[in-house]
Amino acid sequence: MLESDSTTTEKITKVVCLESHYKYSFKISDSFGDGICCVEGQGLYVLRVDDIAIVEGGDFKKSEKFWFKFQNCVDDGDCDDGDVSTTSLCVNEVATCVYFPKACHEYGRMVDINTTTYNFPESAIWIIEDEKEVIKYEGGPYELSKTTFSHDVCLPDGIYKLKNIGSDLIGCRLAIGNDDKLMINEEYLQSGQTNTFTVGNPPTKPTPSLMPSMTPSIAYNPIKSRSSCKFMQKMMVLLQCKLQCDAVTLHESDCIPQKRMSKNNEDNLLIEYKTDWSSQETIIYIDKRRENRRAISRFKNVKKFENFPLGILLTYSIRLRKNACHRFRIYRKKGEGLGKRWYKLFWEGEEVKHDPFTTGAKQIVLFGNCTI
Repeated sequence: MLESDSTTTEKITKVVCLESHYKYSFKISDSFGDGICCVEGQGLYVLRVDDIAIVEGGDFKKSEKFWFKFQNCVDDGDCDDGDVSTTSLCVNEVATCVYFPKACHEYGRMVDINTTTYNFPESAIWIIEDEKEVIKYEGGPYELSKTTFSHDVCLPDGIYKLKNIGSDLIGCRLAIGNDDKLMINEEYLQSGQTNTFTVGNPPTKPTPSLMPSMTPSIAYNPIKSRSSCKFMQKMMVLLQCKLQCDAVTLHESDCIPQKRMSKNNEDNLLIEYKTDWSSQETIIYIDKRRENRRAISRFKNVKKFENFPLGILLTYSIRLRKNACHRFRIYRKKGEGLGKRWYKLFWEGEEVKHDPFTTGAKQIVLFGNCTI
């Protein structure tokens, strides 16, 4: 039950029935920024459970927030949920735990993140995870392209990862508090890329003892041979290459011959496609030109898109070689073009020009280094 006093000292009461298996949040806001007490009156609010007051207040600025859940407790320690950003309070008369937020300096440091969008802001999504892969903050998607958005979050001392989980690249600048030193300064953070940063002084993990608890009955000393090392190195290269192929949806045969190819020789082809209401109507192919000009087919397919979701805007990102010639093909089974629907291609940060595909059964667009 929530009680509050209005400007005419009238008491307003709201009664809500809550289930006992969840954690709830309470937030009160004041648009003027001086709370409901005590500059222009003696207003207050009281939150009651079974007619027992668990929290009351009113002297705040713009807003005030806390959390509560129904749990049997004897003292505040019984309510401790391990969250260092809150202080726990036990109200044992009504078996309720209340959690109040701490100031950032009491448990961590403020982290400032500036994120810049590019061509597809609706596909720009990123997260911050701790060492246990628990998401501590997330940003995006956005509505405006080529715009910088500011975020801040208070994080305890520790090691964190900022991951670009969207399909478009983003720019990212991350700093800790008032420190002018940038922990992350990436103009182009690629899709799937992860950057690690440290906040404060993370607690050190105890070094495990290398002494056995008992003397083993048999001592085993593995013998390293050059052949076994080379085999393991080869397997690691193939495994890494396979993972890279899966990440960009290329064929494994296209990836393995590119031994240690520098990322500077690659760029993202970004495809923006507004689908219609027939998922089986459109097929899209991405091809690369073969280096062997005597081959029967001058191009080899590396990716095929079909069975699209209906009536939405889709964005795809594919890693391709910069110094090669590539081909985009789009087919419409009924030969009617895309009509009012459309697609856009972006290569090396620039839009690839092409004629509107309003009629016809197919359209082919060449891009990259396609000099004949």
